[in-house]
Amino acid sequence: MLKKAPTKKATGFDSIDYIVLKEVNNNFPEILYTFYNKCYQLHCFPEPLKKGIIVLFHKDGKEADKIKSYRPVTLLPIIGKVLERILLRRLNHTLKKKSLLYHNQFDFREGRSTDDAIHQLVENIHDAENKKLHTMVISLDIQGAFVLLQYNSVRNSLDEINFLSHTIETLKNILNDMKVTIQRTQGPVSWSQQQGCAQGSFTCPLFWNLVTNEIISQEWQPNVHLQAFADGFIFVISEPTGAKFKATAQAALTNFQHWTEKHQLKVSKEKSTSILISRLVSGPRVKWNNHIIKISTSLKYLGVIIDNKLNWADHLINMKTKLTHIHQQITRVAGTNSGLNKDLRRSITGAYSTKPTAALQVIEGIIQLHIKAEQEVAYVRTARLRKTSNYNNINLNPNNYEDGTISTKFYPAIFQLEDRISLRFLPVPGLNIYADLSKIEYKTGSAFCVMEEDTTKYEWMAQLCSFNTVFQAELLAIQEACLWANKINQQVKVGPDSESSLHSIASIDTKSPIAQQTQEILLKSTNIKLGWIRVHVGYRGNEAADVLAKKATQEGIPTYIPTPRNHIKSLLQNESIIHWQKEWDNGETARTVCDVLPKVKTTPTPWQRPKIMLVMGHGPFPTYLNRFNIRNSDSCGCGNLGSPLHYATN
Repeated sequence: MLKKAPTKKATGFDSIDYIVLKEVNNNFPEILYTFYNKCYQLHCFPEPLKKGIIVLFHKDGKEADKIKSYRPVTLLPIIGKVLERILLRRLNHTLKKKSLLYHNQFDFREGRSTDDAIHQLVENIHDAENKKLHTMVISLDIQGAFVLLQYNSVRNSLDEINFLSHTIETLKNILNDMKVTIQRTQGPVSWSQQQGCAQGSFTCPLFWNLVTNEIISQEWQPNVHLQAFADGFIFVISEPTGAKFKATAQAALTNFQHWTEKHQLKVSKEKSTSILISRLVSGPRVKWNNHIIKISTSLKYLGVIIDNKLNWADHLINMKTKLTHIHQQITRVAGTNSGLNKDLRRSITGAYSTKPTAALQVIEGIIQLHIKAEQEVAYVRTARLRKTSNYNNINLNPNNYEDGTISTKFYPAIFQLEDRISLRFLPVPGLNIYADLSKIEYKTGSAFCVMEEDTTKYEWMAQLCSFNTVFQAELLAIQEACLWANKINQQVKVGPDSESSLHSIASIDTKSPIAQQTQEILLKSTNIKLGWIRVHVGYRGNEAADVLAKKATQEGIPTYIPTPRNHIKSLLQNESIIHWQKEWDNGETARTVCDVLPKVKTTPTPWQRPKIMLVMGHGPFPTYLNRFNIRNSDSCGCGNLGSPLHYATN
């Protein structure tokens, strides 16, 4: 955990940072092990580690004389934050294993993102629209959620897990005797806390998710959908009639209000809004605590503006406004007359403002914007949302690709592989296994050989698909070697020459399915150790494995493993080029360029300015100048047509 810890994080009152902890862990690891294990056994989170220093950050665009214009961030001792992370990992494993967190909470969750939240919201709206139902989307924002979060609510949520463990009891202890300090001109002021989670604490997001899980996991009516992202909640309510519509919406809000009152939370009336997607002349007036929630034509959710017509026009207008504001800010700093005059710039660069965009894109190897946008949509839908998508009549099924969104499911306390995976290969007496891979043209081979002294005892070869990566091939060879070693009752050393593969297997956070399967084998088989071999350093077994891997590309057993996610990008890129080629062939502009460059590609054509002007016909030619009324005649001085071809051949 400390290996990947950032070294530039602010420290707490003790001024001990991650650099110090890393040095202690490297030289005297038993000190930290003993300390954290004792905290775990005693269910004790030491009081000095609960002391935080509050630092206020001013929010952009807010009035400086109002307290709500500042965001409080709590600086906590690094030693305590490491203990928090240890506890957090273990509790997350329990929650994931028991499926205790409801899937409609999208923030602070592994494998969940804003993409998933927005996609699910829009999908629910579209489903209701396809059923021709009246739909209302209600957005509710909890005011000061992390400041008002009650410790009793957190304790009750931890108790509801109904799983006795050192982890949960130690987490409860965090909530006892918490103190914060803030510096004033008159000196520091300290006080105890009974509510509010420190922004900067690792456990704060989890505590919030546990409390919100109560309302999100409720059994709502069939046409009521509730989802959350941090402190923002959003309802999608659909009904066939207006009368039933209002009753359902009001009942859902009343239920939500009971939950907020139970946990002493407040909904911001100013930020709460709704949109109506319906043919009703006027929507139902739903209330929150006798306050009518306003109905707007659009609402903002996670940076995206969703309008009641679902045409994204308001979002595009908002993006245009943002860009205009940025341009104005730059102009204000740089000045309107900064830089060279436009005529001088054109003279220096030789630019002509009327060159056809399609031709320039082909010359520079830049795929057209609308094609690139469609490509990105297909990738996000398949790789990140894990949904089936179609692109240029090609069906992309996410089940055919590696799911690189979920890390290992092993309980952190039993994941002990550090002492069995090293970056040094020291052969053991008896059996040693050497693993390697080979990729020749469009063929991928994976292999390992078992050596006893200098004698080959066993060989294994697999021929993978062309789209499988060398990383997958190396991991597969290691996995198969571990499976073979698992069947014998003696110490075995497996030596691959891929350092990245060993790092992946050694990490509890690895997303590779093959690495996770290898971890499972290693945790069950204590007779197997892994060590990295430098290529071509004299190990006969390594050289034999290299030859065997090359042979596997031709003679190996055909083996299928899921396609890597990065193959989706290359597949979509190829289809985008095909689409681009069709548009280039059937276009109406820049035909002279098409005659010279009939095939599109994503690399720039190494043409200099004279050649581009000649092929495009845009330059100091009478035909071009006459076309734009810069010259009265299109004839050359010799009387012939003043075209680029004339100047090139006469």
